[in-house]
Amino acid sequence: MASQIKTFDTTKDGKNVEEFVITRPNGENFSILTYGALIHTLNVFDKDGNLGDVMLGFDTIEAYMASGSGHGSVIGRTANRIKDGAFTIDGVDYQMPKNEGENNLHGGPGNFQNSFWTGKIISKEEASDFIGDLKIKNNWTVETEGVLLSFILADGVCGVPGNMHMQTLYTWATDGTLIICYRAVSDKKTIFAPTNHSYFNIDGQAAGRIGKQLLWIDAEKVTEKDMANVPNGKYIDVEGTEFDFRTPCATEKVLVKTSENPQLNCSKGADSNYVLKTSQDAVSLVASVESLESGRKMEVLTNFPGMQLYCACNLDEDGKGGVHYSPYEAICLETQMFPDAIHHPEFASAVIDKGEVKGFLTGYRFSVK
Repeated sequence: MASQIKTFDTTKDGKNVEEFVITRPNGENFSILTYGALIHTLNVFDKDGNLGDVMLGFDTIEAYMASGSGHGSVIGRTANRIKDGAFTIDGVDYQMPKNEGENNLHGGPGNFQNSFWTGKIISKEEASDFIGDLKIKNNWTVETEGVLLSFILADGVCGVPGNMHMQTLYTWATDGTLIICYRAVSDKKTIFAPTNHSYFNIDGQAAGRIGKQLLWIDAEKVTEKDMANVPNGKYIDVEGTEFDFRTPCATEKVLVKTSENPQLNCSKGADSNYVLKTSQDAVSLVASVESLESGRKMEVLTNFPGMQLYCACNLDEDGKGGVHYSPYEAICLETQMFPDAIHHPEFASAVIDKGEVKGFLTGYRFSVK
């Protein structure tokens, strides 16, 4: 069966949470929940031909709702950090919750990641048209039906202006890419800076530390951050630093709790934004992670200007099947606008105009070596 809709779980107040499963002809599959529009499972083949789930997560809706990790969720409307939780658009000041020290992280309650979306299965042709309407160049051919999720984020939620109609599409491409397509329009000028916060372990969600996995990132710079993890407007050349993954190498070098590099030390490991060589009008290959143990390789493609490398430095919770997730047991490759772009005119702007239709594409392409 190419697609399936079922009840994943029921909340304490009796709300049913739907799960949408999309399966490729070869048997690989993903499932999406209406809560957070999140990716719950992602089953792909290893070198021995076995399907395995490479997505960390939970078995119950209550666990997803209680966790602050954002497993698999669409994050926004303002992903990542905004300094002091404050910003100004056209002379009007807005204040967001300060939910990470003095700063705002991922918007706050009532945003994409902690709300219930409306979902439906759409045909392969409809999915292809939805992606094509954004006019973002890519080489994907849609292979399966898709899951289209919709959510209206109300004006003023967490202090941010604009009623935003947000849609997220998930579907498979013929080359083994899980495509994520974001589309939004607002009735007021506002910020639109989404991402997906999937925690991947390509050896399997219960496989443990990712230090031996080989990471490649096509970027020469990261945005420098202050000790509260917020960009300060400067850049750091990756050459000669632990952030240099221009040649594939083990992630272990950024899985540190203490380091002479303050950019790592302040976040107990990698939690930094890479400056990608992308353009808004086309999808590019920007990163990959591969494992000699499982033989799996995951490539990242996007038209976003940035990508947050986060190596699950703060994980400490019980996940699927009772497995305990600890720090450095997953990798997040979050394609995004630059954090705190609203305060840095030199960064690509995260502001969209009233009535402007804005879209982004990200793909996670799986293969076996």
